[in-house]
Amino acid sequence: SALQELKDTIKPVIATQKVSMEKIEVKEKITPEKETIETLLPRVRSLRMHISDVLEKDLDIAYIAGWIESKMKIGKIIFAIIRDGTGRIQTVIKKQDNEELYHHIEETPLESFVFIVGAVRRDERAPGGKELKIQEYYVISKSSELKVPLIQLGTSSLPVRLHYRYLDIRRRTMRTVLYLRSRITHYVREFFMKEGFTEIHTPKIIGTATEGGAELFPLLYYGREAFLAQSPQLYKQMALNAFERVFEISAYFRAQPYDTPRHLSEFWSIDAEAVLFGLDDLLETLEKLIHYIKKKLEKNESQHLKTLNVSIPKLPEKFPRLTYSEIIEQLTNEGVSIKWGDDLSAEALHHIANEVKSPFFIIEWPATVRAFYYRPDPYNPKVTRSFDLMWPTGHKSLPIELSSGGERINDIEILKRNLQERGLFPESYGWYIEMFKYGMPPHAGFGLGLDRLVQAILAIPNIVDTIMCPRNPKYLVP
Repeated sequence: SALQELKDTIKPVIATQKVSMEKIEVKEKITPEKETIETLLPRVRSLRMHISDVLEKDLDIAYIAGWIESKMKIGKIIFAIIRDGTGRIQTVIKKQDNEELYHHIEETPLESFVFIVGAVRRDERAPGGKELKIQEYYVISKSSELKVPLIQLGTSSLPVRLHYRYLDIRRRTMRTVLYLRSRITHYVREFFMKEGFTEIHTPKIIGTATEGGAELFPLLYYGREAFLAQSPQLYKQMALNAFERVFEISAYFRAQPYDTPRHLSEFWSIDAEAVLFGLDDLLETLEKLIHYIKKKLEKNESQHLKTLNVSIPKLPEKFPRLTYSEIIEQLTNEGVSIKWGDDLSAEALHHIANEVKSPFFIIEWPATVRAFYYRPDPYNPKVTRSFDLMWPTGHKSLPIELSSGGERINDIEILKRNLQERGLFPESYGWYIEMFKYGMPPHAGFGLGLDRLVQAILAIPNIVDTIMCPRNPKYLVP
């Protein structure tokens, strides 16, 4: 049988190999070059080491699998950089040592996936300070000729890069961004867990618009109209009936026809809601969260930040807090054409950001530019107990709006009135309105854009490079 034939090809070898901190017995020997992939793969899986382990540990022999990132021939010596998901290492083969193997490596296209057995030796000139002298070499998956070499893909236009996104994410820069996005997400979740928040999962197919307006993707749901969720707002408020502090990290959808470096139609958001939180509690939580992420990245991910040539700017312990009214007065005094009640334009925000030069909060926004669920200030009902968090990006660039939030209305009559004043129908929000009949406590919350947070911290010019497959009015594939 095929199984018996496979067993017959496996020959025991009297040897040991340090793969981790302990010695483990190597029970299989790599067979001659004519072995098929089907018989080779089980042994590759059992013997293969991550390149990061090879670089960190004291090994004599290493078994690695990865992509050929680059090759360089000097005389009759070939140097090949092999890359896996954990790092890169230099390998070397001399023609005089094995001419057949030398030509085999020479002819293998870049970005082919290979398995290599090699002797480890230190060489400070090599990436990571180590080099593998190739003893055995197998092509597991041969690459076609690259239409755009990876080294050129990094400087290609955005449409070209997105067309070949499956190759683009192999580039060191894109891989590092996506890795750090993962780590930032982990640190966000870690922070909220430590602060006593419970993670929730809200529906993404909804029957009622969260905030009204036309920024919705409609869909047919078993013969009824439904929408892709633009926000978890109503549902994270619902969750407070079970838990006093909740958070969610998930994707949402807005049909905004914007083609800017700051907007995505499918975007990821970090949302939090908490019972008995007020405006000050929200601002302090956001300050603590951002400082926590910064500290963790600088402590644990310094090498990855170095790869991107990123230094996270020094942040004040407390971010400046400017009221909306103060900003309108300042802009008016400086000759900017704006009146109280207007939304702040990008140019106005840019003007303020250049003066503040650090992340800052804009608080007490007019009720007319806020969603129906924001709580009015009890002493000045024209403004809400709400905020935006802005992140400056440099003298010539517009600041990034990272977060919005505030205190919520928990008075059912005020909610109904706000809906009617905005041209919305209370009956469309039936379950949500009814919820406030049953002892709904005062609460507050915020949404923080994950894509924009990654963009801000890593100083990425275009938000499409914060996510593997961006969605905006231009891009639907891959």
